[in-house]
Amino acid sequence: MHIEPLSEQGSHDVLLNHPHFTSSSNYYDDKLVKEGNYQFPCWKALESERGVLLFSETENGKLAFRKYWQYLTDHFFDPKFHIEFLNEYHVPKFMDPYASHVDRFYDLRIKRSIERESITPIPQEFFAPRELVRTGFCQQRFDMTPTGKNYELFAVGMHIYKEIKVTLDNYRLASLLHLCECGEPIHHLSPEKHQQCPYEADLNAIREKFYNKPSEEQEKAYREYGEKHLKEEFPLYWQKIAEHQTPEQEKATTPKIKI
Repeated sequence: MHIEPLSEQGSHDVLLNHPHFTSSSNYYDDKLVKEGNYQFPCWKALESERGVLLFSETENGKLAFRKYWQYLTDHFFDPKFHIEFLNEYHVPKFMDPYASHVDRFYDLRIKRSIERESITPIPQEFFAPRELVRTGFCQQRFDMTPTGKNYELFAVGMHIYKEIKVTLDNYRLASLLHLCECGEPIHHLSPEKHQQCPYEADLNAIREKFYNKPSEEQEKAYREYGEKHLKEEFPLYWQKIAEHQTPEQEKATTPKIKI
């Protein structure tokens, strides 16, 4: 029997008394379903080109999810751990063949008390196949190309961003890349432990100097400042920008940043 969702037969009150709906609702929590606020049981899934990492809604799963986001934030500019994209999904729990993949990051990093600074890679067998997310609902998509703008969007783009820490070295590199790419300072990042940004005073001076002048002049000054310090502090990144390298070349020359 087909019921149009927007018809009278498809209304919540009518469906509550439909025999097919009643029998299927008993499979889950009957009270939640009838109150109309039932949330379908799901796992969180993070998809990259390597596969899918699954996280439960348990305390261990939530902790593992935060730790994995911190792991990627710390190693965003490290070519050994770089990924091209990251998509967040909610996928239904009834995908039983993949249950053994849930919270594997917790087993790897937290159960073993591996320190945040460790760069231990994630074994490929921890990832479920990417076909899993076909049954899910995409929440967010992130471009993981190592640019200043992408780093800013990734580090502050999650609902857990207040718990994510940005190392001073990553902050410095992201700030300089952002100046070169966008001609303006990075706005939504700050280094952890309230460390002083080494460029703050200089950038404030540029803003004051060009306050009443055309925006193009201010952008040029920001870009020149970013290029100067990028060349001095991160020469491989400066070379990459100066040569207008392809994305493939960028991966090959991306330096390892000490964290």
